[in-house]
Amino acid sequence: MIEHPPVIAGGASACGGKDGVRRSNEVTPGHFYDVEDAVSRSAQVAEHLATQGCCFISHAVPTTSCQRLADYVDDALAAAQKDVALSEAGDARYARHRSYFRRLAYATRRDRIEFTLPMVEEVTEALEGMVASLGQVLEHVVTRNGRLVDLSCMISDPDCEYQPLHSDTSLERVKFTVFVALQDVTTEMGPTYLCPATHNYEHHSALDVMQKMELSHAEMLGRLGAVPALCSCGDAFIMNSQLLHCGGGQASTDAGGKRRRLLYVTWHLPGITPGEHSLRDELVGRFRLGDFDGGRKLPPDFDEQYSDLFIAANKLDDPDAMLQFAQLLRERGDLGAVAWMRRACRKGHPLACMHLAEIFCFGELGVITDWEKAEELRVYAMALHERMKCLAQGSVSPDEPEPPLCLRCH
Repeated sequence: MIEHPPVIAGGASACGGKDGVRRSNEVTPGHFYDVEDAVSRSAQVAEHLATQGCCFISHAVPTTSCQRLADYVDDALAAAQKDVALSEAGDARYARHRSYFRRLAYATRRDRIEFTLPMVEEVTEALEGMVASLGQVLEHVVTRNGRLVDLSCMISDPDCEYQPLHSDTSLERVKFTVFVALQDVTTEMGPTYLCPATHNYEHHSALDVMQKMELSHAEMLGRLGAVPALCSCGDAFIMNSQLLHCGGGQASTDAGGKRRRLLYVTWHLPGITPGEHSLRDELVGRFRLGDFDGGRKLPPDFDEQYSDLFIAANKLDDPDAMLQFAQLLRERGDLGAVAWMRRACRKGHPLACMHLAEIFCFGELGVITDWEKAEELRVYAMALHERMKCLAQGSVSPDEPEPPLCLRCH
């Protein structure tokens, strides 16, 4: 177990620059590249990304493109929030909200907002600029066929609370996200904190131990060598989804807090569909990295069945849709099937538990054969089935607690 990982030089306690905006290379000397490096030494940058789990690139997107996109985001966000507020309360409002926003934990200004973006001119311009600068690095890790799975803007305002340290995916699957600062990002604006080289079991376990010890957030950042992503407009950082990171808390307006907008774009390897997406429905399954790099045109491969099932499953409130999508992925040998099976299991779907037990029996989709896990899942599935039968017969109250969640579903 890691007791005190060394804090990287210029980490979370680094001091600011003379203009109040600290460039990426002032706080992350070991992880900083200029955009020319990303183009001319893409293999070296990709190797660094593989070992450290993140890297920073200056001038990745032209400032003018970022400013245009920032203005668009502000206007589109205000319009979306008004549209949601004017919609009929209940399911209609929930559906309208989900058409614009993802993972909004609290409906207050203290939470960060994840605003999905349409493929309008301002977005396409920034996206093409980003791929022109970073596409060769990304091609090393996801290939030109890497599929677009997130296209959103992360927005936080003054007084926004910090996020707990976390990773975006488990160690079983990986995707790569590019964050682009649409304005300068200062300490007071709650920058993202990245913990280099923590995309591994050792550091994930260490975080679990620290959380159980109830260490302060600041102490955990220090022990894990957190680096603040303090950027100038147009700077970017690439992150392995398994890396430990968090969004920082914003200061008040009087103390220097300002709206922070980060364009974030995620690509995943073909055959490893992630456990969720942050896309407008009309974009799901339609774009790959090679569609934006100006290179040889990729052959069309849009799959309507895949797209429709991914959209339905991603609503995260229908275990049948999750299972149906997982079954499609399993038939195609896509490793993402396991994540979607688990999601359906956590929703109490007995058939999903049985399918997952079968995967453990046969050692499919990169899962190591484990009869004990398979049996635990089978027993849990039978308990869920028995409860459903009793509910249908009226012999048990819906208020009675469900069977305890199978540990293998976590």
